[in-house]
Order: sequence, then structure tokens, then C-alpha cells
Amino acid sequence: MRTLYALLGVLTCAGCTHHPQTHSQRISIGTSDSNAIVVPILRLIAAPDEFAGKHVRVLGFLHLEFEGSALYPTAEHAEEFLMLNGLGVSLTRELSGAASNLTDRYVILEGVFRPRTETTFSGWAGSIDDVYLIEEWSLGKSWRLRQQKISPNL
Repeated sequence: MRTLYALLGVLTCAGCTHHPQTHSQRISIGTSDSNAIVVPILRLIAAPDEFAGKHVRVLGFLHLEFEGSALYPTAEHAEEFLMLNGLGVSLTRELSGAASNLTDRYVILEGVFRPRTETTFSGWAGSIDDVYLIEEWSLGKSWRLRQQKISPNL
């Protein structure tokens, strides 16, 4: 099972590489928490209770809109509005204004993961709340993600 999670994480990151960023300067908003757990978005969706309430660092396709901001595994998931394959994203007012340039792009973000519950009125598989870092993802950063542990439980 651990091998499957690792493979899903690699495939998630590898699937992003065919959408190269053409921007000359990377956008980064906020400050990283060195204690955040690096985890693939598909792992958060597949095993949400394992990461409930934890600070996570995750790569995905960010789409921002009023009351509908979400992080998806790929751009195709966002285009098809596959809510159960995405995570709601909750930004502060200050961060959301600055992050508007990162909508519809692949990003790395950090925040607190909250799994979907029976009382959740959202259609998302869960959410990343209290986001404190959003960073534009580029091909040059992929080696750093591979250098870090995906999760302490792999």
C-alpha cells in the first residue's frame, strides 16, 4: 500500500511536468513552515484522516474564485469541476488579493488540512485552511520535491 501511495505521488508530480511555466520570475507569497508534511494531493484525498489538522505542503493546480477556490491534482480536474477530486482552499483576505496572479496555475501551497465530514456542506474531498504559503511551481523545483520525504509514514 505504501508503494502505491508513493507511486501516486510521483505520478501526480510527473503529470504536472508537461505544463511548463513560461514565466521568468517565480511568484511566492508567504513564508514556509519547515515542519509542514510534504504529501501528494491524491494521498490527502485517499487517506484524509491520517492528515487531519496537520500542516501540509502540497502540489496541485490552483483555481481561485469567490466561494469556489480549490486545489486539484491536474488542470483537467479543474476544467471538469471534479469537486471530489479537489480540495477547497481557504485564503486570508490579504493572501487572496496577492494570490490572484496564481489562479489557474500549478502551485505549492502550505496550510492546515481538514478532511470532509458528514456535517461539511462543501462538495470538496476536504480543504486546506489557514493557507500561509502559495508558491508558483516550476519544472526547476521538481528535484526539490523529490529530495524531501513525501510523508513520515511511507
